[in-house]
Amino acid sequence: MTVFATVPRDLKECPGGIGLSTAMTMLKSGWVIVGSTPSNDGTTGTKGAGCLIVIDSLSVPASG
Repeated sequence: MTVFATVPRDLKECPGGIGLSTAMTMLKSGWVIVGSTPSNDGTTGTKGAGCLIVIDSLSVPASG
């Protein structure tokens, strides 16, 4: 495996926080869309509001 991007803990586009999920797809353009469902303790019992994070072809989270 290779790290293709680093996502900061706090993105203004994800007000609930970051908690990367297994929801991920790569577009033909090289951009990646990944789901984020944050949790206080790693369980679904404390999950927060989720978001989608778009990562551009240069491995940078795109801002909204």
